[in-house]
Amino acid sequence: LGHRNISDISLLAELKNLVSLDLRNNNISDISPLAELIQLTSLVLQNNNISDVSPLAELTQLNSLNLQNNNISDVSPLVGLINLKPHGGFYSALNIQSNPLNYASINTHIPAMQAKGIDVAFSERVPETLLQIFGDAQQGGVNLALPLPFVVQVLDAWGDAPFEGVPVTFTITAGDGELSATTVETDINGRASVHLRMGATLGTTTVRVTAPNISEPLLFTATTIPHSKQVIVRDGNLRAKIMETLGKPFDETLTITDMLQLRTLTADDIGIYDLTGLEYATNLTSLSLQNNKIANVLSLITLTQLTTLDLRNNWISDVSPLTSLVHLKNGQGLFLEGNRLNTAAIRTYIPLLQAAGVNVSFDSAVTESAYIVRPIYLRGHGLRHDPEMTGKIKNLMREVQQFYADQMEIYGFGRKTFQFETDADGNAFVYHINGRFTENAVPEFNWFDSSKNITRLVFVEDLNPNTVSYPCGAGHGDGHSGYAEVACISFITVAHELGHAFGLPHDFRHSVGTAGYIMSYGSQNMLSQCAAEWLDVHRYFNTERTAADGDVTIEVLPPLPHPPNAIRLRFNVTAPAGLHQARISGVDPSGTFSNRREHGLLACKFLNGNSSETVDFVIPPLSPDTFGVVLTVIDKHGNTGSAGSGTVNVPSLLPEQPVSIPDPNLAAAIRKEIGESITTRTPFNLIEFSAVEITDLTGMEYASNLRSLNLSGSISDISPLSGLTQLHSLYLGGNNISDISPLSELKNLRRLNLGGNNISDISPLAELKEIWRLDLNDNNISDVSPLADPTQIRWLDLSNNNIWDVAPLVKLASVMPFRNSLQLRLGRNNISDISPFLALDPPETTRLWLSLWGNPLNDPSRNRHIPALQAKGIQFTFSPSIQAHARSEITGPWLWMIAPTIQFEGGARSIDVDSLAAASNGTVTEADVATHGANAGDRLGNFVWTPGRISALQNNNINDCLNRIGMIESDVNDHSAYALFSWVLETDRTGVGMYVGCDDAIKIWLNGEVVYRTAVNRHLYNFGRGFRVNLKRGENLLLVKVSQREADWSMFVGIDGFEDIQAPDVAADVNGDGIVNVQDLVLVSSRLGQTGQTEADVNGDGAVNIQDLVLVAGALGDAAAAPSAFRATATALPSRATVEQWLTDAYRLPRLDARLERGIAWLERLLAALVPEETALLANYPNPFNPETWIPYELAEPAEVALRIYAVDGALVRRLVLGHRAAGIYRSKSRAAYWDGRNIQGEKVASGVYFYTFSAGDFEATRKMLIRK
Repeated sequence: LGHRNISDISLLAELKNLVSLDLRNNNISDISPLAELIQLTSLVLQNNNISDVSPLAELTQLNSLNLQNNNISDVSPLVGLINLKPHGGFYSALNIQSNPLNYASINTHIPAMQAKGIDVAFSERVPETLLQIFGDAQQGGVNLALPLPFVVQVLDAWGDAPFEGVPVTFTITAGDGELSATTVETDINGRASVHLRMGATLGTTTVRVTAPNISEPLLFTATTIPHSKQVIVRDGNLRAKIMETLGKPFDETLTITDMLQLRTLTADDIGIYDLTGLEYATNLTSLSLQNNKIANVLSLITLTQLTTLDLRNNWISDVSPLTSLVHLKNGQGLFLEGNRLNTAAIRTYIPLLQAAGVNVSFDSAVTESAYIVRPIYLRGHGLRHDPEMTGKIKNLMREVQQFYADQMEIYGFGRKTFQFETDADGNAFVYHINGRFTENAVPEFNWFDSSKNITRLVFVEDLNPNTVSYPCGAGHGDGHSGYAEVACISFITVAHELGHAFGLPHDFRHSVGTAGYIMSYGSQNMLSQCAAEWLDVHRYFNTERTAADGDVTIEVLPPLPHPPNAIRLRFNVTAPAGLHQARISGVDPSGTFSNRREHGLLACKFLNGNSSETVDFVIPPLSPDTFGVVLTVIDKHGNTGSAGSGTVNVPSLLPEQPVSIPDPNLAAAIRKEIGESITTRTPFNLIEFSAVEITDLTGMEYASNLRSLNLSGSISDISPLSGLTQLHSLYLGGNNISDISPLSELKNLRRLNLGGNNISDISPLAELKEIWRLDLNDNNISDVSPLADPTQIRWLDLSNNNIWDVAPLVKLASVMPFRNSLQLRLGRNNISDISPFLALDPPETTRLWLSLWGNPLNDPSRNRHIPALQAKGIQFTFSPSIQAHARSEITGPWLWMIAPTIQFEGGARSIDVDSLAAASNGTVTEADVATHGANAGDRLGNFVWTPGRISALQNNNINDCLNRIGMIESDVNDHSAYALFSWVLETDRTGVGMYVGCDDAIKIWLNGEVVYRTAVNRHLYNFGRGFRVNLKRGENLLLVKVSQREADWSMFVGIDGFEDIQAPDVAADVNGDGIVNVQDLVLVSSRLGQTGQTEADVNGDGAVNIQDLVLVAGALGDAAAAPSAFRATATALPSRATVEQWLTDAYRLPRLDARLERGIAWLERLLAALVPEETALLANYPNPFNPETWIPYELAEPAEVALRIYAVDGALVRRLVLGHRAAGIYRSKSRAAYWDGRNIQGEKVASGVYFYTFSAGDFEATRKMLIRK
């Protein structure tokens, strides 16, 4: 059961007698169902998401257990599995490599296993690094606990990963105090912490921290102070001005009593950036802080006695903390000129102060200058300038700038990005500030007040934890100015926090592992399309400056229900500059949009540039009861506006109704997940869902909260999925899907698997820009141009298709996702020329991997292009030997027959068993067919000999061909296939090379003699063996038998020079009018069977036969490429029955040259173009039947098709909605309507007569059928 995307293994709990189980490469996290499988001796669980292995504790019969590459830290439950002893093989009995094992597992449990003789393979982990996270240099009162704990982190030696379970020791080495603990084990994040209660003695207390295997300890210090609390003013310039105003020496202690003495303070033009500590000066009535670098005014919130406050010419955008200072109305008021105030300040908070009577002076419109990011390096007190850190910041600025440019280009917006301040050499100019200044470290930087269109990017290093109130970073911006403060100095954090400064919200959609967005958490490294679209008009991403020419206004309209199971949120929005994008954000408690239950982006919508518009969002309910969202709109000039939706009452909008699920397997799977009741509401609870053996998806449209969906069976119509816009993972491999247009609006898709279907048109995928993993393996795709535009694709599988032109993929591969790789799988196509890839020049930071295995590459591609691309760092896999014989492969049409073998005896054990004789009771033997051949339509057992072509490049090609010609359905095991082929030579040929590959065993007869045999069950792609044969003048008869045990069923047979056999010149212009057209074809058909000299004998062999007709069809040329065009001409076209007979005869012709191939292909297109003259309902087959039947029909024109099945009393039993169907013949099992004999509830119906009514557009007809049990 490996490689199947399995997450739920609960059904395995019933398989009590299992002894061996392989579940590798799935999505399993819960293995509790395995606890009862006590007979297991071999278990493979590698490459899953398992963390808890306790369910395996009682599986004591295990002698082989593979848990490699999971999330296991604690292996103590495995200590009792004493049968995991060395067994002499290459692999260890217990493999737990590549797991984040904790300290106890490494140092206690694994040694205990080894002492019991258990054979363990594991990845060693040793503590290497001890980091001080925060808590140092605090002050505390006598006998009081410090406000913050001492926190450290332990990292390992082989990946700098957090190390869980490491015992960390905290020891007081100097001073007085009491620790909350002396030994603490690190948590899952590798962190350990203790609290310190200060003692009775004034002075410094030192705490020493050690961990095993780490020689260098850490030291924390804390100072005990009197209860007369000291006030810490972090900004040295501000502290100096306060001490000067109080008339105190700078080096004296500043206390709360001192701060309360302040009545007036003037601190203009001295470079103040931090007001911390000023909150204690609660008696101030006048405060002037003009011309500084102040951005955060939170410390002023307590200064309620102020009557005059001057904050002109600073970096202030948010004035909300000042709204409590209503006493300003009693003095000169509040001065804010020269600050780039945000919209909320101007529209909300300043009017509040004015309403309270405060006189507020501010700039409602400030002349805009260049928008730029200013890097600032804020160092901890006492740290010297670090050139390496400055260099790191400069490199990060360029790297993040490049990242935004790459991402904008991927989404089609060009290489737009932000600008930062640079020096004369074009590198980032980094400003330096020392934190917690002393009298000797007062900076005098005056550059900060030069512009107000600035986003400040502050790199914070080793400051007191009171300096920052966030774990790694914070950011905010209003379109004109902003800030981003970064404590974890890394690419991810800088790019993330700058995103906030540019107005981007958190975006947790699809946030799994490393596959999410930069605005999520973790190691994600891509923008979303929503984000790129927003930045396209953001002021920091546009060199042409635009004025703030009007407000964005929003009117909230009442929400409406949106059938079947969603809510339409509506807003009237206006913007004089033209609307650009609207987005909604909110808390997602159900996890519909993300893995996180916190505020983030939910959806966005591109607007058309009009000045006003009604914007609506159709979303599934975020809660079964009530919820709300926030709408944010940006216009073409970067102006923004926001408004809340109000409370959305879900029950009143979406009343609950029952839902019918016609497919019984789908209904059963849904009931297993949500219970017996299926209504319009209950499918809300489906977030991840999988089911097998599904044919009809009706009812899935109500599962509007789905994020991951995995369905297999015989699905052809996927239209019920068209509204499941929250899907980010969709697996539909191995079905019968040809039309994928319902997927075009699923723009949140990140993983899409459509392998093993019948898809040829992939244009609906062109707008799915968020996909990063796309599997289109084993379809009928030839045109890949819809994938040409750059996207986020990192993994693309196009193997086993009909692709020959790779040029459209060059642009996709040239703009790869930043700091990542692209795997492009193109194996087993028809690619010969890869020269378009020479245009690629991937940067060193990316990895491009191309698989071209099984393609007939030409000599320049193999000998010149691949080495040239490898020199650029592009990695290749390809098959050097396939070219030598690619042109000799016989693809047919072969004449096919199959016969069953004894169960479990297929393959090598049946290669010498005459299965034809067994199936015909001895009337037909392998020797007979090998010598005399067979005729299309001859019956043998349950099958008839049927013509069909086989792929020259695809594995499992026998199985694919037999499904295509209707001989089998899906997959079969334990059968032998017989393929018959004949061709004519004008002369004898000796020593001709023949080549063969097979899966499983094979036997070959040529002209009645066995020329090759291998009785080995093997998996072999393309030619694996070569040998010599003799061909005779005249007809040569080739019979190939491939016996299959299980899995793939393949054969590859070729003969040297087969394609070089030339037919004599032909004269296809039968009527001599100078052109070859359909009239020539009709003329030949009217003279079939004539002998002697006649212009209709195209090949001059003395008779007018099917070969002449096919040669004319092959010569029709481009003007005749579409046979349907001839229906408009005066020429009378043959009937469908006539063309079907022509093809039956043509399939038995030897394939002498490409003209015959073209002729057969043209006749096939002609047959498809001959639609019926009238729409008709035909008799079902079989009839009587039990339990299933097929209902054929013919359509004279395209129509919406449906079938209703009634009992004899007129009661409706079942309704089959077949959807839109093109004009044509729907007779075969693969095309006819199918009924499984079940009613609408999925129950089998009783024996008796039933009526079926067929409707197609205005046509309706009824017939009867009989179930007999």
